[in-house]
Parts: sequence; C-alpha cells; structure tokens
Amino acid sequence: MSQLAEPSSIVDRLGDHATDLGHFIRAHMAMTIGAGVATLAISIGLTAWVLVRLPDDAFAKPHAPSGHPVVRVLKNVGGVLLILLGIVLSFPGIPGQGFLTILIGLMLTDIPGKRRVELWVLRRPTVNKAITKLRERYGRAPLELPPASAVARRESTR
Repeated sequence: MSQLAEPSSIVDRLGDHATDLGHFIRAHMAMTIGAGVATLAISIGLTAWVLVRLPDDAFAKPHAPSGHPVVRVLKNVGGVLLILLGIVLSFPGIPGQGFLTILIGLMLTDIPGKRRVELWVLRRPTVNKAITKLRERYGRAPLELPPASAVARRESTR
C-alpha cells in the first residue's frame, strides 16, 4: 500500500516549487531582455557601420550581380537563411531583431524588383534624412539616388 503524504506537506512542496519556478522565470526573463537589448545594440551598430561605409554612388549606378556563380549561390543561400532566422526572431519571447535580420537577408538575395524596393525605402523622407545625418556625422557625402523613373526603366529591361 502506498503512503499518502499529509495535505500540509503537499501544499508546502507545491509552494516551494512555485517559489523556485518564480525565481527561474525572473532569472530567464532578465537574460531574455538582456539578450534582446544586446542584439538591438549590435544590429543598430552594424547597420550604421554599413550605411557609413557604402560608397556615395552605391545606388546611383546600375546594379550588377555578384561575379562568380559560387559567390552568388552562397550569397543567396546566406540571404535566405537570414530571412528565415529573422522570421523566427520575430516571434514573441525570442530575443533578437527579426525585422532588421529579414531586411539584411533580403539585401543579400538576388530577387527581381529588389533594387526598386531598396530605393523606395531610401527615398522615404524620414529614412533618407536619418541616413544623411549619420553619414555627415562621419564625414561622408549623402547617398546619391537615381530618379524613380530611371529605376523603373532599368527594372523593365531585365
């Protein structure tokens, strides 16, 4: 015959487990928030670094695909993996910058219409102003953007 624990000891044990669980959740919540803040800082830093290092005419000249086919395949595979990672990071409770990761992944891929979308984002007054201000802070000229009609013509000739 099995021994039954007294009701008061069961309640005491449950209370102890609840207390332990509360400590566990608080400890991991702090770690999750810390990881989220750290990845946010790293993402912002890397994005700023890339925007400052871009040549002034990076978007003004026609986009040529990467040279060697192996490089193109690796770049596209890396871009798709970053897009998938960004989707996972977008779920609640998972630390990381999902949206920025998706954008970086999209920038690496060679998909039709990508340049038009990039230029659409860069032409937004708020985005353009922020990028120009960042580049000026580090002694770089603003990005040169082609007129919208020139991009549409280039996209239609592909």
